[in-house]
Parts: sequence; structure tokens; C-alpha cells
Amino acid sequence: MTVSTSGFETATLNEIRIQVAEVRTLDVTMKLGAANQKVEVTASVTPVNLASGAVSGQINETKVHELPLVGRNMFSLVVLTPGVTGLPSGGGQAYAQATADIFNAEYGVNLNANGQRAESNNFSVDGATTNGNPRGGVTNLTPNADSIQEVRIQTNSFSAEYGRNAAAIVNVVTKGGTNEYHGTLSWFHTDTHLNSRNVFQNSGGYQNKGAPVFLRNEFAGSFGGPLRKDKDFYFGSIDMLRSGVGLGFPAQIPTPQLISYLKTNAPGAISTNLLSTFPTSFAPTSNFTTAGADVGSGCTGSAPIGAFGSSDDGIVSSGPITQIPCDMPVSGLGPFNATIFRNGVQVNGRFDHNWNNFKDRLYGSFYRTTRQTVEFASPSVYFPQFSPAEPEYTHLINLDWTHTASPTFLNEMKVSYTRTFGDAPCDGHGHGRRDRAARQRIHRAFQAEQLRVEGRGEFTSRAALLQARRQLGAPS
Repeated sequence: MTVSTSGFETATLNEIRIQVAEVRTLDVTMKLGAANQKVEVTASVTPVNLASGAVSGQINETKVHELPLVGRNMFSLVVLTPGVTGLPSGGGQAYAQATADIFNAEYGVNLNANGQRAESNNFSVDGATTNGNPRGGVTNLTPNADSIQEVRIQTNSFSAEYGRNAAAIVNVVTKGGTNEYHGTLSWFHTDTHLNSRNVFQNSGGYQNKGAPVFLRNEFAGSFGGPLRKDKDFYFGSIDMLRSGVGLGFPAQIPTPQLISYLKTNAPGAISTNLLSTFPTSFAPTSNFTTAGADVGSGCTGSAPIGAFGSSDDGIVSSGPITQIPCDMPVSGLGPFNATIFRNGVQVNGRFDHNWNNFKDRLYGSFYRTTRQTVEFASPSVYFPQFSPAEPEYTHLINLDWTHTASPTFLNEMKVSYTRTFGDAPCDGHGHGRRDRAARQRIHRAFQAEQLRVEGRGEFTSRAALLQARRQLGAPS
């Protein structure tokens, strides 16, 4: 920054670093002398913010890259900000997905500020809203660590462009290209052999079948550089997850005897077709329930159970079901075991263009995140037929133009579009577009914003216009 006036030496301040959402005051000492004389000063960090009384914290690139991140999710660091409380694990909203990685289409950040609930938090990426449409305090996008330049968390004294929520405002600034080529490459791996058993697991593991299977591989990389020096820059990143977790629990299921009886005596029944077409991967081994005890019949031995029911719930007095032997085991407890996959991919790209002697800057960026796993990572005992992959997607497109008209006037215009959607096959196999569309969920958010910053001496005025349209629906 260069400061000059008649009768004083020209002063130049170098290495000025402005953080995201920061208003910074720089004091310049002018010395008497000719205007052609020049004094260069290296800017220092101001110990106290003299321009604003806001309480906020900043997470820079070094912290994001060097500090341990749960699931490589940078939101695990936001709870370290002054003035906020919470847990780094995430999942503050009971209805949001709490799995701590970057591939959730709805991630509830366990963060509280200003005595507000977590539903009152506000999230944005490069100023573009990423808030969940029907649910407050949920972000639809979690940028990967390699694409983040810095993060700012504000808890009070919000400026004009923030007007939705009253708790914490979390603004993520993404990386762009520079005049030097730079990039990252990483691989994170862990598996069953690298994890010890907990106190509830014996030496044989669950059902004496060894430790639960666990495998996680996450590949990440980024690269950026110049297209034209000082003019055009590009940057891109990718983060890919391939993982599987062993799951086991006891479950009550129909016995083979009951299924065999239904095949013989009621071959056309819906329940017979269901149990025959979609058999379980395991058999009951204990806690058997007989037909008579199941319906509350007073029968004994192998006699038919006869009529059963009540006047309130209805009485079944005839049909094959009344002829089931009283002592036939119809359900039992068995060990369910499965390996649940969780796969995800996130890609990011950004392009910056400068012109008019750096008075104008235009940049565009996008994110695309995909994730595939069974719903809430909790499969049915008829896995995988009744627990198919339910893919989720998040798209973010952001355009920003900043124009500096004079040393005291700056105008910024921004347009962004966020789309979060998922697919849940109704028939368990994904057969038919109509079945899938019946449960398809879509969140859309469009944002157009104009920010004007005008300074006069020691005074700065800010004005902002925010227009948003949100839609929640499903295709027909």
C-alpha cells in the first residue's frame, strides 16, 4: 500500500496480509520531505483490532494442513475458536449425518455460540451459502482440506452481508492459483490390524470370528499454477474415499421351519414370496418363539394353534395360518454380520482472472461431492437386498467479480448456486426410474449478492443486498 500527500515523503507498506472477513487498521507515519522521497515499511500484526469489536477466530492454511483432523474434516477445528463451545466430532443435529468426514450432503456441526442452539449457525464457502434449506445449522458442503486457504468464525458484530442467523458464522475461503506451481498428494490408510480391540471384544472377536473388519483408504491431491503470469490462474483438488466397516448385532428373524410351512401351505401369499425371494444371510440359533406363544394361543404340543386374536385387533379363525403346529418355532435370534461400505469423491476447481491493472478480478469455482453408503450406515437384516446404496450429491457453483473504482470505493458482485440431492430406490434394487423418483430428495439454493464498501477518511460504510430462493421438492 502506498500513501502520499503534498509536503511529505511517500510511504509504502509491504507484506500486508488481510484475513477473510477482517477489517484492519494500518497506522502510517508520514515524514516531512519531498514527494519523490520514498520510505518502505514492513507491516506488522496489530495486537488489538481497532476497527471492529467483533469476537472471531481465524484458522489459517497451516493449521488446516498440520493439525489432526477427524476424517480430514476441517470443521473439527472450529470449536477451538474463542467464544464458542462444542465437540470436534460433529453431528450436533440429531437429524443430520454425524459421520465425521467431508462426504456428507448434510453435516451437523456441533458448534454453539452466543447462547444459541446449533441450528442458528451460518455456513458459507467464498461467501456462497451452503446452509441446509429445511434445517438450520447444517452445511451441505464440507470442502476438502487441500482446497482451503483459511476459515473465519465470527460470533458477534456481524456486518451487513450476514443476516440469516444469530449464532456463529463460519466462512471458508478456498485456494486459488498463484504465479508458482504448487500441489499436494497424500494417502491415508488404516485397517483392522492397525486398531486394537476395545474392552468389550474378546480375543476371538464378535461371535468368535475375529475383530470386526475395518478398512479405510483416502486419497487426496491438489495442483495449481498460472495460465498467464499475474493475469490468469487455476487450481483443482480431489479427495477420494474407499472404506468398509464390519457390523454385527443379534437380530430376530423367521425360522426355516416357518418359511418351509408357508411355501407348502400358502405358496401365493405375499409373505411367502417375500421370505422366499429375500432370504437372510444367517439362521436363528437361540431364543426361539413357538407359534402358539407368538399369538397367545392356549394350545399345546403339535396341535394346530386354531383361531386367535381379539375383538379390538380382529380374530383370525380360518386359513393356513391357523393350522400351524403349536410347538413349531417361528422366530429366533441369530448373529447378523456384514461389511458396510462407505465411498465418496469430492472434486474442486477454480479459475481466477485479473485485468485493468488489477482493479478488476473475476473468479469462478465449483465443488462436486458424491457419497454412497446404506441409509445412516444401518443395514437391514436382509442386506444387501433391502439396504441398497443410497447415493447423495452436492454441487456448488460460485462466480465473483470485484471492482476497485478508487482507493475509497470497492464493489463486489456474487452469484452462487447450491444443489443437494439424493436417490433412494424404493424396491431395493433400483428397478425403474419411477420407483427411484418417488423418494428422490432435492435441496436448491440460489444466491445473488452485491456488496459495496465506501470509505471517507476514518469512516467506512457498508451496504449489502442479498436475494435468495430456496426450494425443496421431488420430481414427478
